[in-house]
Amino acid sequence: MNPKQIQVDEHGLPVAQGFGDEPPRRGERSAARWYKTRPARKVLGVIAVLAVMVPLLYPKLRTSVPPMLAEWWHNRAQQRYYSDNLGGALSDLDLAIGIVPDDHELHAELFRLRGLYRLDDHEREGHLQEAIPDFDRAIELDPKLADAYKDRSRALQRLGQHRAGLDDLERYVKLRPKNNPQALNARAYGRALAETELYEALQDIQQAIKSNGAPEAAYLDTRGWIHYLRGDYKAALADLDLAIVLAKKEKLHWFGRLHHDPRIEPGRRSFLMRRFDENLGVMHHHRGKVHEKLGSADQADSDLQLGKELGYDPARGVW
Repeated sequence: MNPKQIQVDEHGLPVAQGFGDEPPRRGERSAARWYKTRPARKVLGVIAVLAVMVPLLYPKLRTSVPPMLAEWWHNRAQQRYYSDNLGGALSDLDLAIGIVPDDHELHAELFRLRGLYRLDDHEREGHLQEAIPDFDRAIELDPKLADAYKDRSRALQRLGQHRAGLDDLERYVKLRPKNNPQALNARAYGRALAETELYEALQDIQQAIKSNGAPEAAYLDTRGWIHYLRGDYKAALADLDLAIVLAKKEKLHWFGRLHHDPRIEPGRRSFLMRRFDENLGVMHHHRGKVHEKLGSADQADSDLQLGKELGYDPARGVW
């Protein structure tokens, strides 16, 4: 390797490189050196690519980001609801509904869910009336959203509009698979709440139990209550006795699973256990009314009191 030659002045002293030349303008020297480096070439290359691609990608981003945020708020709303933070859940749904496009598949479900949560908003007067427009909008966005009809029926029946509620249950049954036990049970119980079409209600619940393939507490409770309304108190008592036994077994089973699964948050665990208690409360209330008809006053009082303690409350829709 040849040594680098050093410039000297007339006196033989070394001259600094560039000394005596015309100085570059401010910023010119540093810029001239920087853009020739390898990192600079990479950065400039990326900028050039982005300059071309961003205009092409922007429409895609504009249509994908809002649904992603709406999905996140949707999930958080459910978590908050299960943690008894109803106000936070409703706020999240408001945010999600405000940004998701009308034609997105999530939009109808967001309205349905907000209506459903408003049914539970017992602290605010008029919560039932506020829920119905949400269900209306959900159905407008997706006329085949079966659960929206079922949920709107609940609101209508709590307002005493039983005929309109039963019409919604008819649509719900038609949108579900044929002989679906959940749908048949919903229509049967809706008829029982309205105390109308009891023969048809009994046919519905018989088919539901047959299609289910095994006795289930909720279906036996429905059939027992229909028997009560039809005046067959012995058949009602037999169904309700078995329904309560099965419901207690189911609660005990889920209690073990929920308390040994670390993935389930305490708030959700409490929420689900409360739902089991409320269902048992309804069954005890029903059996208490049967005991009244059979003249068993002490048993009737015991069941009716236990029903209240477990959560039976028509004003809250637990009936």
